Amino acid sequence: MKTSKLLQKALFIQVMLFALITVSISSFSSWYLRESLTQEYQNKGIAISQSIAFIQEHLINDYVILETVIDHFLSMEGIVYVMIVNSQGEILTHTFTNPVPTEIIVYLAGQNQSNHAVPPIIASKLVNYQIKELFINGIGNVFNISFPIFTGKSGYVHVGLDKSIINVKISNAIFKQIMLIAILFLVSTAIAYIFISRVTKDLIILTEGIKRVQTHDFNTFIEVKSKNEIAFLAEAFNSLVANLREYSYFLECSEERFRVITETIPIPLLIYRKADGTIFYANQQACKLLGLNRGALLNRQIQEFFDNPEEYQELSARFDYVNDYETQLHKIDGNLLWVTIFLQPIEFKNEESILFTGFDMTGRKQEEEERMKISDQIEYELFLLNKAYERFIPRQFLNLLDKKSIIEVALGDHVEKEMSILFADIRGFTELSEKISPHENFKFINAYLCRMEPAITENNGFIDKYIGDAIMALFVGSADDALKAGIAMLERLNDYNETRQRPERPPIKIGVGINTGVLMLGTVGGQNRMDGTVISDAVNLASRIEGLTKTYGISLLITEYSYHKLKNSSKYHIREVDRVKVKGKTKGVTVYEVFDADLPEVKNLKIQTLDDFEAGFKFYHDDVLDEAHCCFERVLAVNPADQVAQIYLERCYDSSEVGIYLG
Repeated sequence: MKTSKLLQKALFIQVMLFALITVSISSFSSWYLRESLTQEYQNKGIAISQSIAFIQEHLINDYVILETVIDHFLSMEGIVYVMIVNSQGEILTHTFTNPVPTEIIVYLAGQNQSNHAVPPIIASKLVNYQIKELFINGIGNVFNISFPIFTGKSGYVHVGLDKSIINVKISNAIFKQIMLIAILFLVSTAIAYIFISRVTKDLIILTEGIKRVQTHDFNTFIEVKSKNEIAFLAEAFNSLVANLREYSYFLECSEERFRVITETIPIPLLIYRKADGTIFYANQQACKLLGLNRGALLNRQIQEFFDNPEEYQELSARFDYVNDYETQLHKIDGNLLWVTIFLQPIEFKNEESILFTGFDMTGRKQEEEERMKISDQIEYELFLLNKAYERFIPRQFLNLLDKKSIIEVALGDHVEKEMSILFADIRGFTELSEKISPHENFKFINAYLCRMEPAITENNGFIDKYIGDAIMALFVGSADDALKAGIAMLERLNDYNETRQRPERPPIKIGVGINTGVLMLGTVGGQNRMDGTVISDAVNLASRIEGLTKTYGISLLITEYSYHKLKNSSKYHIREVDRVKVKGKTKGVTVYEVFDADLPEVKNLKIQTLDDFEAGFKFYHDDVLDEAHCCFERVLAVNPADQVAQIYLERCYDSSEVGIYLG
């Protein structure tokens, strides 16, 4: 009968367990017996040496009696020698048939020196004997037990015990013990073998049945004679095999149905092994897709048809389904085709496999590419259209309305925003334009505007509209942006005037007015024509402030609303000019001149007279006209061209005529 591995393991464990127990018991018994026998043996030697040592003192020198006494003890088991030594270490008598062994003499000599130095027996009352293990040639290991005679004054009794007797007794005892354990081991092994073999016999039958099922022998039936749990397992196994038999038949029918179904559906379908991509099955549509017949396609690897091998590796690393994934495959002839694939993990022929279905999207992809080309062309044309419209409606205007393209703008779109408004106008343009032809007019105005536009855009502004020769610009950021743009415009104008020094090309002057406030920005017009614009009192005020630059003969004016919005007004050269009342408003508005862009000589004169001007301005508005008169006269004495100081001086005269200024 075939031996069960379970039985072999059980017997092996039993052998190892008994071996461990045997070694443990033997080791412990050996140690315990050795300790017990050694102690017993030494006690025997101590008793013998003690009985000899208690001999009467007058007999210590009677060697005949001493020899008789010690010879009596020599006949006892284990006694190797007995000898008596005097206090000087000389042997008085002994039982050796031959001369005293050298090891004894050496030992006694050492003991004699030690006793003369500090006799250990005398030095301690607690110790009255000594035990020393010696090795003697021809005898072996012995225990030498020495006992003092009359506290060592008359000498010592030495008794030698054969240590090998202990080893013999221990060996005999362990041998008997091992024999007993061996008998117990054989008996228990026989019992265990009988019991386990009965259990494993049924297990072997069950195992053989399982192996037959693994080879797809679903007609297997096992029968066991035992009535324990193994019988229950056998019954469950037979029931499971019966179910497998039915399921196997069902699979055979299903495979045939699967083949019929897959061949009739108009979808390319194949199955390949997940581990290495080997194709197990392919329907006719899949063969047509990849350009091979079924015989040539089967057992090839699916990765051969992927145009990008790394893409196949990425898909293979996934553990879930792959749905609606577009990729490129190539036929066996090398032609590329676009395919939308679906991958589903399945078990096919007892192996982890992948169900592959694909749809040829090559035609649709070609159509999409054509549409993309057309779309790109339309998008490019739309881009050019937007760029063209940006020249009429600024990109910043669309951004403020939150529009990406001009085509998104609808009539009435608007937004409320705090912004700075800049107006700039050429002085005397009407008179100048009358002297030149229309062509020269447009050429001049475009040359001027081209120079002014960068000063605005470089300072985060954009031009809302051109009004003839005038410019209206908006600044979403800080008021500093608008002021820097105004200064830059005047500086560019100074550079431009350097090229206009001929009679037919006289220098030009402009006025710049800046105001800051909340305005409405949006689109106005009708269904067929609309325009972007801004609506607010702040815009009207900025336009009127620009007009005041002519009155005061200065280039750049800002309102108090812009002045207070500056981050650091001390960075600029600013002087307070006047408090004006705007038409339609009951409250006056303070205006300030910014003269950073004046010609250097004019700028220096204004800086030089700034203290007198500010003092005169304060005196005038406090109605201290005589002091104001003096201040403005000092200003004009230094800078006769200061038109603002001249205006205030004339106001002082006018006030004196009506009695306000006494002169």
